[in-house]
Amino acid sequence: MIFNNFCLLSTIMLQESTAKEFLEKVVKWAKNIKISDPLEEGCRLGPVVSAGQYEKILIFVETAKSEGATISFGGKRPEHLKSGFYIEATIISDVTTSMQIWREKVFGPVLCVKSFQTEEEAIEKVIFGVYNILVIKSK
Repeated sequence: MIFNNFCLLSTIMLQESTAKEFLEKVVKWAKNIKISDPLEEGCRLGPVVSAGQYEKILIFVETAKSEGATISFGGKRPEHLKSGFYIEATIISDVTTSMQIWREKVFGPVLCVKSFQTEEEAIEKVIFGVYNILVIKSK
């Protein structure tokens, strides 16, 4: 499943000059992920492992929002699934290093997107302690 890799990658840092365009593309991609029973043909995102983890993910998303982050997409149950532990692929932007979502691993379909201006700034933020981070610098 494509989305398994997305769950492992929890943070992307983008150089400011490319951040807006990249974020738009990631949100468009997330909107088209088929969320369903994993045994169903074409499924790309199934449920999270348990009720406890489902609640933890929702709390992470809500906390990020209350701390000032933007939920660019997702963060809730898909409308077509009335039961089970399903959460839309979630893209969170405008993240700062002081936010819980930056400092702690979510273990769910949540991706934090943060921009940077200089390489030094990106290195400083990576050293701050985030795991599974991808840094994308424009040419």
